[in-house]
Amino acid sequence: MESIFIKQGIVIRVLLEKWRNYGIIDEKMPDLGRNDLQRNAGEKKMKKYKFKAPNRTFQLLLPFLCAADNFAIVFLLCRLGLGILGRIGLADFLLQDPVLDYITKAVLILSVVYSLLPLVMPEGCFLYDDQVVLARYTITALNWKNKIAVPYYMIENAYVQYSSIYWTKDMFSELVPYGDFNYNVVLQLRDGKKYIFSVQDAEDCCAEIMAKVEQYANKR
Repeated sequence: MESIFIKQGIVIRVLLEKWRNYGIIDEKMPDLGRNDLQRNAGEKKMKKYKFKAPNRTFQLLLPFLCAADNFAIVFLLCRLGLGILGRIGLADFLLQDPVLDYITKAVLILSVVYSLLPLVMPEGCFLYDDQVVLARYTITALNWKNKIAVPYYMIENAYVQYSSIYWTKDMFSELVPYGDFNYNVVLQLRDGKKYIFSVQDAEDCCAEIMAKVEQYANKR
């Protein structure tokens, strides 16, 4: 029974942290063991920047919009996969009552679990001692990774792009679903690749990234 309450406490703290990040609750509220939770999870020392939406309404709705997207993504991908299997001669097998029942339950469970990730997992740009981590727990058009990790030795430059990327070639490169197209961090890598994402206080984020790039280079 005690372990159940411990697990419930951890879930509550994660949810409070999530709501604090999106401005649903006051930043000044007690962290209710946030540091203990981080130590228990074995997290490294880091600095976090919240993802930025174009306005306050979208900022509040962002986790729920991502949750809806995740549900639809898993459901549609499963339907596509089943459609392909049906076309290669497995339709009769898939439509049997026990098989169809298992498939329906599995698709529903996968869709629900994936849709819950943006609601309970910490999202944002995390600056650790050795790398930048973009934790999204969803996918975008040109990048299907839930978490993107970029070591500092791969980074050439980080700067703020104030001009709109709406209806440009970079529009679909935005890594934050429903992000602010007019205020983005551009992470330029040494291999020519770049990551574009919108965070609050982008200027400070870029300065911190470049400072850590320099610190990491001096250690080598």
